[in-house]
Amino acid sequence: MSVRTMRYEIIGWQGEPKEAKARWREIADDCREVVNCIWQQWEVWHVSRGHERIAKQYADSLVAYRRNETTVKPKLELQWWGSEVQAHIYRQLVTRWPKLHTRVVVLLLNITKQRMAGKDVDGRWNIWLSVLLNRQGRPNCTHDVPVPFDSKNSKPVAPVEKSGNYSLVIQLERTPREGKCAVSINDSVQLKARGSGAAILKKINDGLYKFCGSSIVYQSSRNKWFALIAYNDNSQVELRNEGGTAVIRGAKRSPWKVRIGGRTMFFGGNGSYIASTRRSLLTSRWSRQECYRWAGSSNKGHGRKRAMQGVQKLSEGWKDFVKTCNHTTSRRLVDMCVERGIKTLVYCQPTEAKRDSKFLAYAGKVPGREDSTGWDWSQFAVMCSYKCKDAGIHFVIKKSASGPKKQAPKVTKKANRSQKASGAVAAK
Repeated sequence: MSVRTMRYEIIGWQGEPKEAKARWREIADDCREVVNCIWQQWEVWHVSRGHERIAKQYADSLVAYRRNETTVKPKLELQWWGSEVQAHIYRQLVTRWPKLHTRVVVLLLNITKQRMAGKDVDGRWNIWLSVLLNRQGRPNCTHDVPVPFDSKNSKPVAPVEKSGNYSLVIQLERTPREGKCAVSINDSVQLKARGSGAAILKKINDGLYKFCGSSIVYQSSRNKWFALIAYNDNSQVELRNEGGTAVIRGAKRSPWKVRIGGRTMFFGGNGSYIASTRRSLLTSRWSRQECYRWAGSSNKGHGRKRAMQGVQKLSEGWKDFVKTCNHTTSRRLVDMCVERGIKTLVYCQPTEAKRDSKFLAYAGKVPGREDSTGWDWSQFAVMCSYKCKDAGIHFVIKKSASGPKKQAPKVTKKANRSQKASGAVAAK
């Protein structure tokens, strides 16, 4: 999985909210000036050493090579971002903004470096090369820049009470001291985390998701501050149930249920999307058949093949829907097994006697009317099989029981006496 980002509104501040917001506005202004200073110092460094002439010679030689005027492809003998340049810019920034945390300065340096390596407006040259060639001016930030942070200078903290808010402890400023290292200042803000946002922060604190930091953003149109928290949902940190087994089977009141370590959980949502899709496709198919049945001969035209095209399309729509659901469910199931350290996945595939009692088989059907919208249980097994193989998980298919056990009929005392009497008569 890739790195994802969730936005949280900042609703609580450390100390007086008005003073804290004003202080953060100053930090955002400092970040904007830092980015502009990085570009300025970088350009001054290269221009003072005559690197713009080297870049011009390289550009002319490259144009001549593309026009087939020369046979040798030129090479740029210029290191646009080296350790000396970075050290020089870093010293200038730390000297000019002594109260800004050094981690914020380093992150802004990395972000600006990454943008320099991008392409210009025409898409022909890198931005840093276009600046040296005077094809464009160096970019300038005129608005507030997001304040970056990562796991080294920030940490999400779970609430003490169940109804409390998650907080973010972050270090954006420091207190300089003469002859000694500066002291970092811890700042804490409360985040408005509800629903899926709270679930993501809980998984980050539990170690299931890896915290990747991100930035603090001020939205002037709403006059609010937001914290963008990035996380990796495929983290291998602190796996749970190492070497355990997960069992998945079709449920009767929901799509799926998974059992891990003595705990059963429902999987695949509440299944309302399955019922609505099946009912919509069935009613559309029946409506088309009914209209065609009562239509005149002049409207039917071109035979049965053309008349059945719409019905066939609706049938393929259900097959595509089932395939999409099986793929999504199997993908999320295998990802959950990887996160929890599950080594074996057992799939209890229902037999013909039990398929009709499963939620996936009857959800959305119209009572009293027969249809062919079943569920492809074998397709789900195939998808889980190759996904588990790629993830290194042992996959087992287990056939469930053929049907309910038949109980022997109860024999009453009267029937037992009659059987004995008939046996005695037969013996005589």
